[in-house]
This record gives sequence, structure tokens and C-alpha cells, in this order.
Amino acid sequence: MSHARGFTLVEMMVTIGAAAILIGLAVPSFMNTIQDAHMTAAANDMLGSLQLARSEAIKRHAAVTICNSADPNKSPASCDGGGWEDGWLVFVDSTDANPDPNGRIDDGEQVIRSGRGFARDKITTIIADNAAPLADHLTFLASGFPQGDVPGGRNLLLCDDRHSDAGGRVINIAQTGRPQVRRADEIGGLNMTCQD
Repeated sequence: MSHARGFTLVEMMVTIGAAAILIGLAVPSFMNTIQDAHMTAAANDMLGSLQLARSEAIKRHAAVTICNSADPNKSPASCDGGGWEDGWLVFVDSTDANPDPNGRIDDGEQVIRSGRGFARDKITTIIADNAAPLADHLTFLASGFPQGDVPGGRNLLLCDDRHSDAGGRVINIAQTGRPQVRRADEIGGLNMTCQD
């Protein structure tokens, strides 16, 4: 004669209780990992566009600008954004008729790339006081150097709803034009913070 085997009610309740505790511990850590991934992807997307703008300026021997745009996919394209989180455009900011860059898309200037921005990931940007005109655009000259002289380079801080420098990323455009991304809590003397 065979005996049916299974869980008792007490064994099942203990197992469910242990699983609930493990899930309760794992979910916050997992959410933090997801937010870190979104922040890294946003920073790398912006970094890629900055690197493209600089390399295209050198390759084309012409000024190339990256500007924020409220709708980077609209036609005609325009630099009219409220911030980098809305989106951006990379374009050749020079024509034969108007070779001097002005930070706006004029007739005959070619758009190279559009970026979707990162507002949907609830990421906002903070611009350093000395980083003008990074608030709305940045122009790379044919030399690969950014237009204007800002000692120490320009910093753009990306923050999310965690309000923590450990979760924030800084995009730094050096005086030489080389952009890079670093964690906000790894940089001393930044004079910007994600904390409220």
C-alpha cells in the first residue's frame, strides 16, 4: 500500500513566509539595479552623441553643434528644448553662406543625429554655473575643441528620483573637447549635487 506524501499546512506556511522575506529583501536592490542601468544608458547615449559631434567636426573641418530639442524628430528640426532630458540634435553648424556657428539650425545645415532624451526614465539634468552655453547647446570647432574657454571643462549632471549622488552621473567635456562619464560621488569639488 502506498502512502501519499505532500506538504503539511505548517511546512507550506513556513516556505511562503521565507519566500516573502527573501523577495522583500531582493526587490529594493533589484529596483536600484534597474535605475542604475537606466542612468548608465542615458549617460552613454548622451556621451555617444557628444563624441559623434566632436569627431564629425574634425572629419568635416567644420563646426558641429549638439543642442537640446523639445521634439528631435519634428520637421523642420529646431533647437528649442527646455533641457537635455527632452532630446537633442547633432548638426553641422556651418554652411558656405554662413560659416560661423550660431548654435541654431539654419537653412542648409545638415542634421547628423537625433537623441530621444531621457525624460521617460525620470532623469533630469543640472548644468554647472561655469558651463555656459551648455544649458542649451555646445559647439565643437574643426579642431575638436569646444567653442569658448571654460577652465576645467564643462559639467552636465544627470540625476534621477533617488536624489543621490551615488546614482548620479556627470558628463564632463574637457577643455580639449574630450567627453567622459563618471559617477557624481567620485568627483570632488563638483559644486553640484543630486541631493535635494
